[in-house]
Formats: sequence, C-alpha cells, structure tokens
Amino acid sequence: MAIIIRNATQLQNMANDLTADYELGCDIDASETSSWNAGAGFLPVGNYDGDIGFSGSLDGKGYKIYSLVINRGATHGIGLFSIADGAIISNLTLINVDIIGNSNVGSLIGYGRNDTLITNCLVSGDISGLRIVGGMLGLAAYDTNPVIFSKCFSSVNVTATGATSTSSKCGGFVGSMDEDCLATDCFATGTVVATSDFVGGFVGYSFGAYGNNVVYTRCFSSGHVETGQDDGGNSSCGGFAGYIASSLFEDCFATGAVTGTGKYVGGFVGFSQSTGVFTNS
Repeated sequence: MAIIIRNATQLQNMANDLTADYELGCDIDASETSSWNAGAGFLPVGNYDGDIGFSGSLDGKGYKIYSLVINRGATHGIGLFSIADGAIISNLTLINVDIIGNSNVGSLIGYGRNDTLITNCLVSGDISGLRIVGGMLGLAAYDTNPVIFSKCFSSVNVTATGATSTSSKCGGFVGSMDEDCLATDCFATGTVVATSDFVGGFVGYSFGAYGNNVVYTRCFSSGHVETGQDDGGNSSCGGFAGYIASSLFEDCFATGAVTGTGKYVGGFVGFSQSTGVFTNS
C-alpha cells in the first residue's frame, strides 16, 4: 500500500525509504523549504555522492507541489530526486520551483537511469546550474536500461553558467539524453540561457551510440534559446537540440528564437552528425 504524503516534511521523509511507493494526498505548499538547512532548502531524495537512487514510485494523483526551494550551488545531483534508479514518477506537478545546483540539475530529477519512467508530469519555475542542466531532468542516462518520458511539460527558465572546458549541456526539458532514451508527446516552453558547449530549447546534448538511438516523437520546444559561449570550434546551439548523434526525430518542431555566438547555430539543431534522422520535423 502506498504511503500518503500531505506536507513538505513528509515529502522530505521519502529519503528514509528509497524503495517505497508514495502518493500525494493533497496539494502541498513547500515554500517553507526556503528556510530549511540554513537556507540550503530541500535535500534531494537519494544520494548522488553515494550513488544511491530512488527506485520506488511517486504518484502525484494530479495534485501540485508549490514553491519547492533548493539552494545547493556546490552540489551535484539536484532536484526533487537526486538520482532516480528504475523509479516511476507520474501525474505530478511542480509549480514555481527555485532550484540551484552544480551538475546534473533538474526540477524533478538530477540524474535518471535504468528504466526510470516519467509520465504525465509538469514543472515550472526557475533553475540554474554549472553543467548538465535541464528544466525537467539534468541527465537521462542509459546505464543498463533507458529513461522514458511520456506526456510531460517543462515551463522552466533554465540558466547554465559552465564554460566549454566543463562540457556543459543545457536544455529546456533535459540537459543530456543518452542512447535508447525516449521522449514522446513532451514539450518545453521556458527560456534557456547559457554560457555552455551544447544548448537547446528541448535538449542540450543528445547522444546515441552502438546503434542505440535517442528517440523523440511528437515533441516540441518554443522558448528563446541563447548562448554567449564561443570556444572557437565546437559550441552548438539549436532551437530544439544543441548537439545530436544517433538521434531520431519524428513529428517534432521548434519555434523559439535562437541566438548563439558559437560555431554551430540552428533553428532546430545546432550540430547534427550524419546519424541524425529527421521525419516530418
């Protein structure tokens, strides 16, 4: 039987059992988290440094979490969940998040892997980090199995301040997507501003390998995308994706304005290797 969560403290207590099933029982005002932990705010569920992820489930039941605050600019793996490892997150809305982290930073999840499923979720607010930063999720990694997104929406203003030497990746929906990861019926509308290597309105860096493609179906981005980074060679910026390899796009589009000072700038994709495939996009 699922554990019912009705306030911010109970939300934080998910850290006590990373394998349990949880449900929201009402809307939650999490604004009190701004004063938690001497101003550092909510502690992401899971342990990034210990490589221990949340493998249970959270069903939002259509309820909303308002004004979650995380202020941990020196910390990796930042979001409601630090690491999601085979987790199921569904029917959840985060409104007006205020999140600051270092790398692998997202509103919902910092680092997702191993059959993590995210469906019917919505996030909005502001998020910033140094590298691998996304509105919904920082890094979607294959590891042994892919991360899957379905019917999700990010309206988060994303800022990344990493230089090219840090291989920074920044996207309105997800910072970086690895092989076999899949997004279906998802979209991003927030502004993306970065001094980064790879910047996109939906995804900063999309990299399939060994015949395993990253797949986007019926996804779009509409936010303004801007990067001021120029390393004289490899920086790329696009309305949907900054850099892609072994990535498939079907029925996808981007409508936001794109401004970039790097070498590769595009309305849909900044730089595409020969293995990028576009259908009706």
